[in-house]
Amino acid sequence: MRNFISSGAIIAVFVLGSAHAEENWGYCTRSTTVSPELRIRDCTDRINKFMMLVDDGESYMRRGQAYLDSGQYRLAIADYDLASAYGSQTIDALLQRGVAYALLGDFQHAEQDLEAALSWAEWAQRPPNDPLLVRVKLARGLLVAVKNGIQGPEVLRQVVEATVHQEK
Repeated sequence: MRNFISSGAIIAVFVLGSAHAEENWGYCTRSTTVSPELRIRDCTDRINKFMMLVDDGESYMRRGQAYLDSGQYRLAIADYDLASAYGSQTIDALLQRGVAYALLGDFQHAEQDLEAALSWAEWAQRPPNDPLLVRVKLARGLLVAVKNGIQGPEVLRQVVEATVHQEK
C-alpha cells in the first residue's frame, strides 16, 4: 500500500509540474519581437526549473534560436544538440544547427546536418510538401551557393528564418 501511495505522489508531482511548465513560457519564445537576451534568460530559467519534469526539447530549440539571433553560434549549436537528444525536435534541430555551422563557415558540418535532417525526414515519412522538409531542402540548396561563394552565409539564415520564428 505504501509503494502505491508513493508512486501516486510521484506521478501527481510529475503531472502537476508538467502542467505548470506549459503555462510558464514567459519570454521563452521564437518570436523576434522579444530581444534575444530576454528569450535566453527565460528559456534558461525554464530549463533550470523544469529539466527533470518535462521533455524540454522545445525550450532548447527556442533558446538556441535566441542564441542564433544574437550571433552566439556555438551556444546555439550546443542547444540544438540538446534539443535533438529529446528526439521530438531532431529534424528542426539539425536544420538550425546546420545554419549555425554555415554561419561559422564550417560548411562540412553544415552539410552533414542538413543531410542528416533529410534522412530523419525520410525515416519519419514526411510528405514532400511538409514545411520543415521544404526548409531543409532549401537550406541544402543555398548551402551549395554559399560554399561556392555565390551567396554569403547570411542569406542562408535569412531564407531559413522566414518560417523558423513561428511558434509550434
